[in-house]
Amino acid sequence: MYIGGFEVVSYAIMKPMQNYSNINKKNRILQIISMLSLFIGLSSVNFDQVLPEEVTYSTPVSFLLLVYRIIGFFGLAYLALVFVKNKDIWMMQVARRSRGKNKLLDWKRIIAVPCVLFAYYLFHLSMILVENINNAAFRADYISLNLNLLVERYLPLAGILLLAIGLVTHIPDNKKLKKVSNIAADIKVEHFYMALLTSVAFLDHMTRRVVWNTGFGPVNSAGNLRLVYVANNIVGRDDFLRLFGNFLFAFIVICVLSYFIVKGAQAFKANEVNFSLALTSSLLLALIFNYFIQASMKVESGPMFYGYVVAGMSLFQILVLTLIFMAIYLLFNRYMIATAVIILVFGSFTVGNAIKFSERQEPVYVSELSWLMNLKSLLSFVDLKLVAVAATVLLVLVTLVILLSRKFFKGKIMSWKERGWTAIILIVLAFPLVQNFRNFTSPDKQINVPILTQYIKVSNGDILWKGSPNIARAKSLSYVWVKQIFGKAMDEPEGYSQAKIQEIVQKYSDEAEKINKNRSSQITDQTVIYLLSESLSNPNRVQGATLSENPLKILMKLRPVQRAA
Repeated sequence: MYIGGFEVVSYAIMKPMQNYSNINKKNRILQIISMLSLFIGLSSVNFDQVLPEEVTYSTPVSFLLLVYRIIGFFGLAYLALVFVKNKDIWMMQVARRSRGKNKLLDWKRIIAVPCVLFAYYLFHLSMILVENINNAAFRADYISLNLNLLVERYLPLAGILLLAIGLVTHIPDNKKLKKVSNIAADIKVEHFYMALLTSVAFLDHMTRRVVWNTGFGPVNSAGNLRLVYVANNIVGRDDFLRLFGNFLFAFIVICVLSYFIVKGAQAFKANEVNFSLALTSSLLLALIFNYFIQASMKVESGPMFYGYVVAGMSLFQILVLTLIFMAIYLLFNRYMIATAVIILVFGSFTVGNAIKFSERQEPVYVSELSWLMNLKSLLSFVDLKLVAVAATVLLVLVTLVILLSRKFFKGKIMSWKERGWTAIILIVLAFPLVQNFRNFTSPDKQINVPILTQYIKVSNGDILWKGSPNIARAKSLSYVWVKQIFGKAMDEPEGYSQAKIQEIVQKYSDEAEKINKNRSSQITDQTVIYLLSESLSNPNRVQGATLSENPLKILMKLRPVQRAA
């Protein structure tokens, strides 16, 4: 079942924007048309660039795409008209000494345009760094950091947009322009920022790679592309509809997040607390901890067929962390306190994960959280200097929270009603995640959420058998944790029940009783020594050691004739 549709775009994106009472039904429809135009225009570009070199569209799909591109061109032309109509969003009114008001350029709003582009590049850069944590050959340079995206695309785009803003603000108002612009939607400046952020994120090649690799790439190294006409490497009608659905889902998610990020940035600037600020902070903290958690498990290695990480790894972990962080903001309902708790808890976890991985080449597992019940024993494994540093950081953090909360971001984040709706949304978003991991080996019982469901399954044949450390590096530590918490250790056999187990126990108990009737010796009269395979080693191999006798002489005699482990 696909979650999407332009009805969802209308509700999830436009509904929060309608916070002023005088908006009419016509403008709502025009705003929906604007978003539809943006999607068609952007997706027509993605459809041209998403396919690998060896894959092509079928002839009917190619013709459909030609028509789609034409519609996309007119859609972008319509957006240009919306841009011209709403030229006043870049102006501010200044009172004059004489009657009337002057309109001047609002440079604070204009400067925000290149800031949006630069902020997105920082996000893009973080994705590159996470992907190459285990890449021993990675070197920071112009190409590897994709600085050409910033210098050759975003900077010229910023210049073009600033020039366009300067030009449209000098277009005089006249009746003809007003008559034509009546078919264009009225927007606010935050809608423009949202559209800009959505555009650069949706057109990012990383977005196209996630959509293609999770939906159509090989499930494992021995697999083929998941296409109906895979033998001919052709994207047919059914595959195109699936690709369209995945792009639509990605567009909706990016659009909604972009809107709340813009609103969150505005709340931060205004020193206000609300849902948008909590969500934006959750995303930012998730982005930061995504890097440090993965970096704490660094192992330099060569690439697999899927690269150093599976496409979508960072997005999956950011999703999980964001849900957790939003739950913390929901629980405390105080911005500064919740933020401090997140930094303290997950900062400590990241350090602990790094220490364990450096010692055992394994991350922290869910089952090991039981050690928190015995802090005295746990701290005995940690350097006292590190404990002292942690205590100092905790003291400083608590002091800062107390001081800063008196001046910044005061008050409750959400009302009880808003908290209730937020809790429902978090449960709805987490449900597919939980359900799909509970039915990890039963795809027919999973909820088909585009990209997410496909990511859970992709490359498992090449990764899962290598163990949790490899899974954590390739598909994220969050993937390991969610799988351990909600996944099944094994599939339940058919006919499994307590009565059946008791029947098996009774069967072999009776068999043992028969065997033991004629037994000449008892195991209780013997000395039994148990050795773990990993604890048995040959001391003769230790350089510089002199032994009075060989303690493994019997084993060495058996070695040439026995093949047992």
